[in-house]
Amino acid sequence: MKVYDLFIEINNTQFPLFLMILVLSVIVLISVRYLLKISAPYFFLGMVGLILGIVIGSILSSPLTKLPGSIGVWFPPIVNIFITIAVLDLFLAQGKALSKILVPYLNKNSHQPTWSDNIYVIDTSILIDGRIRKIVEIDFLIGKYLLSSLVIKELRRLADENNEYKKIRGQRGLDVLSSLTKHSKITLEIVNQHFSKSVDDSLVELAKNHHAQLLTADVALMKVAEIANVRAMSIAELADSLKPMMIPGEELEIHIIEKGKTKYQGIGYLADGTMVVVRDGHEKIGQTVNIRVEKIHQTTTGTIIFAEMIYNQIK
Repeated sequence: MKVYDLFIEINNTQFPLFLMILVLSVIVLISVRYLLKISAPYFFLGMVGLILGIVIGSILSSPLTKLPGSIGVWFPPIVNIFITIAVLDLFLAQGKALSKILVPYLNKNSHQPTWSDNIYVIDTSILIDGRIRKIVEIDFLIGKYLLSSLVIKELRRLADENNEYKKIRGQRGLDVLSSLTKHSKITLEIVNQHFSKSVDDSLVELAKNHHAQLLTADVALMKVAEIANVRAMSIAELADSLKPMMIPGEELEIHIIEKGKTKYQGIGYLADGTMVVVRDGHEKIGQTVNIRVEKIHQTTTGTIIFAEMIYNQIK
């Protein structure tokens, strides 16, 4: 049978089915790309591989329809599906190589989102943290502040809690919010539009839609914003970067207020809130001692200083 005659036969017998499968497959592929955020090169290769796979599968499986009985009914679609998947997999396997060629070009010519330098979205954690009030008072981060009504709702819920710790946090957040509304150099706008049931997801979408920077003290929210390609600023990181640098061997005074997590440790805090873990300081709780810095440990939430006591200088 000539190839031309084979195409005629496909057009007469399998074209409606071929067209239906092709349209359905394209819809599924587009949906998968949207849901799973598949990159453009892989999507392009997937589309080409899918179309060619269906075409080749239809051509090769068409003669099998002449087989006798149920074999001629069920065997051709199985062969068609197998060939389509094989061709699709073959094309997708080239995605990495194509990405190296296309991605630099696409990134160069695509429109990159621009973030405003004076529009900020604030979350619950930054209001509870409270340091944003001092930052604004010294005219840093001046501009327009966007506040989701979900954040206000969350602060009110905390303020009404029976748990004293949560209640204090909620009330402090509301107090900081009240002080921001009175500041003459910033504009505070309450946004009632909710993009998601999740507060974090809604804040990220709010920042993205307004090309605003997200201000937070929440490490987890920072990671969510990074994944969503939203510019975020951590108040904790800002404060930590402004702390005076300490080096091993440096001596200072610390007031020990509680026991550490491990045996024999005592815990104190510097004026800027940095935790100091004092070796053998468990018996000096309530006392001010001289210490010598042994090492400094940097974490995602801040700095922890490990030190030893300098004996005979306890105050």
